[in-house]
Amino acid sequence: MEQKGMSVRFATYVSQTIAFETAGDKAGAYHLDPNDKGGETKWGISKRAHPSENIKALTYNDALRIYQIQYWNDLYDYIDDERLAFKLFDMGVVSGKQRAIKLLQSSIRDLGTTIAVDGIVGPITITAINILDKEKLYAKYIENYTKFFKRISWLGNKRFLTGWLRRLNWVRGGDNKPW
Repeated sequence: MEQKGMSVRFATYVSQTIAFETAGDKAGAYHLDPNDKGGETKWGISKRAHPSENIKALTYNDALRIYQIQYWNDLYDYIDDERLAFKLFDMGVVSGKQRAIKLLQSSIRDLGTTIAVDGIVGPITITAINILDKEKLYAKYIENYTKFFKRISWLGNKRFLTGWLRRLNWVRGGDNKPW
């Protein structure tokens, strides 16, 4: 899977994210669920988020390109805590990159560090992530995301809540399985 310009961390994370998104379907798990606001989806890439893409014809390499361009930030390689770096990337795929970043920045602020909640990961955000207690920051991020998912589940997304929470709470190498 290693492609030009792809960091090892990105390659590792995108593999897990695609496994979540496809439930292991080697063809990309194309679906059009009338209850899914993302609409037509393949490899975890939705028509709603990527209206110019031909989702049905999307290849694995197309999906990798989209994940790297739209959801990855090279500064994620500088986050010391692997769990937090993965969650930031993966939750960006689930609910939008800017929302994932803002919830992390809000978590940093909740722990008493002054930071702009602007949805931009730059050197200040990376430094704040790396100097805070990793366990406390990770726990606060999971707590804030859980609240977010529960809030939006009442907006016509209730049937997706269990899957979102399972994915949010999945830890690589832990006892819990992806699905």
